Amino acid sequence: MELLKSEHLPPPQMEESELHEVLHHTLANVDGKAYRTMVGQIFSQRISPAIDYAYDSDILKGSFSVRSAKIQQHVCETVSRIFKRHGAIKLQTPLLMPRNKKLYEHNEASYLMDHSGMLVMLPYDLRIPFARFVARNNITNLKRYCIERVYRPRKLDRCHPRELLECAFDIITPAGNNFLPIAETIYTISEIIQEFPVLQERNYSILLNHTALLKAILLHCGIPEDKLNQVYIILYDAVTEKLTKREVEAKFCNISLSPNSLNRLYRFIEQKGELQDLTPMLNTLLKQKTGISSLVKLGIKELEETMGLLKKLGIKFQVCKGITMSKWPGDRGDTL
Repeated sequence: MELLKSEHLPPPQMEESELHEVLHHTLANVDGKAYRTMVGQIFSQRISPAIDYAYDSDILKGSFSVRSAKIQQHVCETVSRIFKRHGAIKLQTPLLMPRNKKLYEHNEASYLMDHSGMLVMLPYDLRIPFARFVARNNITNLKRYCIERVYRPRKLDRCHPRELLECAFDIITPAGNNFLPIAETIYTISEIIQEFPVLQERNYSILLNHTALLKAILLHCGIPEDKLNQVYIILYDAVTEKLTKREVEAKFCNISLSPNSLNRLYRFIEQKGELQDLTPMLNTLLKQKTGISSLVKLGIKELEETMGLLKKLGIKFQVCKGITMSKWPGDRGDTL
């Protein structure tokens, strides 16, 4: 018996199809003994000293300096002081969530497995965990801030996920038609920029957009309503510089958008400026069928209300309205 249990014996041979079938049945019953045995074996693996050393060596080695740590501490303290001045409290949410690919359809989150075999994910951003926290606790009125780590997976196996420091400032209000929280959030950003000379030198401008205007433009350009979510993801990837202009065009071709419609879309979404500068474009949309013109009127009304509040708050930055992708990869400019 001891000989049969020896790890020096070669494992029993099994056809690949049989192995897949066994794994399929085992994973189908998470409460079964076979599943618990498999997970137990996974967690009983021994980690070699080489893997232990290499796992986070590039994160820990050579990247630390006291000066950088002090600068980061100063920035966090300054930003936190501004948030507190607005009545926000520091609130952290649970670190892990069950894996849900629908939450980050166009982004890759970092996944882990707990001791029971359940798949969980590290936070990709601070927004989704907070939204989950708000819904669970029936919160209707809150200002919170959080400065915490978020994670990105890496292509290499057996290595620590990439860490980024992210800052969040959220205002929860029961009134859905109140634009003061939006204006206050923008004003808070301007206060943060004013605190740091290196940011002031960049001469930031703030670009206001509206989902109703974007939806009206997409419908006007012939994009079916059932494909709007796909287009939003493509435009998001363009704004965040994950796609080049050519890659964006290829993706639009995949959803059967004609070259003429694509050119018309570019003319619209690359517009920005004061309201009077956008009047010809908006008039074109206002002449369309009722659904599109209603969206445009709603977008203009709510943008103007927000602009009015920003003027009353005395914001010092240039504020533009527009439906723009901000910049293509390789373009220059600082726009919030």
